[in-house]
Amino acid sequence: MLAIDRVMRSSEAVQARKQASYIQHERTLFSALRERWPEPERETGLRLIAMLAIGAMRLSFDALSRENGKRPIAELLYETFGALQVVTPEGR
Repeated sequence: MLAIDRVMRSSEAVQARKQASYIQHERTLFSALRERWPEPERETGLRLIAMLAIGAMRLSFDALSRENGKRPIAELLYETFGALQVVTPEGR
């Protein structure tokens, strides 16, 4: 996986395609979330969740590549998704 990532990062055309695939993943996840929660007032929140989830996955895979696979992807995903904690004004 790391070798494939290096090859992909070496080509601007492949990078552009990879970026487009992330957008498609966001749309697919958003669509699945909308099926579960179809209420119109949830649309913005569900779209945000889809974007954050795919973004967190991207960051995790970037870290995997940057660290040359030293930590398991599950650990990186856990760490990255953990950064999405919501802090309320009361500090919770």
